Amino acid sequence: MDSSLLSHAIDLAYSTVDDVVSWDEFVRQLQRLLRADSALLFTPKGIDDATAMDVRIDMDEWSLKAYRDHYKDHDLWYRGSKARNLDRPGTVVVGEELVDEPEFRRSEWFNDFLKPSRQCRLLGVNLEEGWSGSGPAFLNFYRSAECASFNEEDRANILLLLPHIQRAFRMKTDRLLERRRRTLMEGTLAACGTACIAIDRRMHLLLCNGMASDVLAERDGLHLGRDGRVLCDWPGDGERMAAMVATLLSTARTAQAHETSQVLLRRRSGGGALFVQGGLLKRMEGEDCVIATLVVLKPGSRRTSVPILRGLGLSAAEARLAAIVGSGCSPVAAAEELRISEGNVRTALKKIFCKLGINRQSELATLVTRVGEGEIRGGRAPHGDGADAHTG
Repeated sequence: MDSSLLSHAIDLAYSTVDDVVSWDEFVRQLQRLLRADSALLFTPKGIDDATAMDVRIDMDEWSLKAYRDHYKDHDLWYRGSKARNLDRPGTVVVGEELVDEPEFRRSEWFNDFLKPSRQCRLLGVNLEEGWSGSGPAFLNFYRSAECASFNEEDRANILLLLPHIQRAFRMKTDRLLERRRRTLMEGTLAACGTACIAIDRRMHLLLCNGMASDVLAERDGLHLGRDGRVLCDWPGDGERMAAMVATLLSTARTAQAHETSQVLLRRRSGGGALFVQGGLLKRMEGEDCVIATLVVLKPGSRRTSVPILRGLGLSAAEARLAAIVGSGCSPVAAAEELRISEGNVRTALKKIFCKLGINRQSELATLVTRVGEGEIRGGRAPHGDGADAHTG
């Protein structure tokens, strides 16, 4: 293969990263260079659809269906590669070195399948390199029985291209997976009923929904820096938020990976604090990140919320606890203020969430804020649940 053809083939390999159609053109180009009758680039059935490959060049449907339905169990080339330890990543093999020739010529595999499908000569490439995502991929070229076998020059040409093919395939796989992760995260954030952002350990903004975009645009408590990092208005707040993110990400490999954490940020406008509750989002591939909900708390919401929260079905003690936690206090701080144990606080919060039909502290903060703003008005406070009832 001369240098110009090699250079063109390498350029084609990298053009496939962002253009799936280019894989067909690339495999066809290699087929011509090797003077092959047909070619197949594939990942085995069962591999994730997001990264699976199935590029067929000059192969009839009968061959594919017959192989899947019957001849897969009679594949002497596959058996030979396993038996001779030639199925390793990065190997390039020819069919003659995988199976004994007399046995091959007598076999059902050769006479009933390979000859009719014109796939009697094989040059096979194992592309697997341990990249994230799909698993092994194979690139096979075939010639009919009337053609000469693939030779060492053919093998050498493919070996020259192999590192580029592997790298291009890995880049394509990684980009497809990242696109899928981003789509899933976008759906998660869009479904949230509150302002929600996704940030990495360096505080870079990965995604945000429309409500969170509005909060950041106000530049009051949090804003987006020129380098794409989420920044706090006050240095001390920035340190506390960064510590919250670091703490959550440190739980990624422990049983506490489901834990949440929260921080209150001051706002330049002098209004209520910005309540930020973060939770760990474990990603199957790539770096873990933190999903954080943002709730702007209104001044005095705790004081005005208690009677309305009682009207929503909470006891006096539960309403007081809900108002404290909903105004941005952590369960630990609420326990200190009420002089009860943290365990009692967490037990009571579960009952409160159940009664109010919510699931997390950020939802409680939103509810308390809406109560404080007069958006929610409860009915008459229930009787018989004395104001001195114990929270726990």
